Amino acid sequence: MKATKGLQTRIIEAERFLSQMGRANLPRVYLLDNDRPEQHKAMLQEATSPATSQPVPARFLKRYELENYLLDAQAIAANIAEELQLHTEDPKPPTMEEVRLFMEEMLATEDQRLYPLGKGEPPHDTCKGSAILNRVFERFGLGEDRKTEHGRSIARRMEQTGGLQEIWEVVADIFA
Repeated sequence: MKATKGLQTRIIEAERFLSQMGRANLPRVYLLDNDRPEQHKAMLQEATSPATSQPVPARFLKRYELENYLLDAQAIAANIAEELQLHTEDPKPPTMEEVRLFMEEMLATEDQRLYPLGKGEPPHDTCKGSAILNRVFERFGLGEDRKTEHGRSIARRMEQTGGLQEIWEVVADIFA
């Protein structure tokens, strides 16, 4: 609850800032991870903008975290190969199949650290994607995932379909 209240406070502060800049009616959306219990999501969606007295435009991803959309074995394997090539003398990158099998092993478990809100279907959507990525990068010799570096690199290598389309669907109407 404390983290949710903190997030709600940051959103309200952003709304105040937009108002002070004369941009209270600027189209926007606060796109949030789906990693909160339903009552916390409701609290965020019921918050009102001090500038417009309207509900803040908070929306939630369909998957647990943004990182879940990056769980693409081919893109991850390519990213690992590039990183190993740049940072090791004798790179031995995993194949896409090795990455895929390792991710499937993790997704098949009931590990509470991978499923903080419980395992749902499909596991690929309900797991803690950042934890999966951390374990993949550790397993194949890169240490912990660095979200901002690896995330961009993985996303660039992904097809513009599937998960990325899901994100677009959540926010498309603000661009209409």
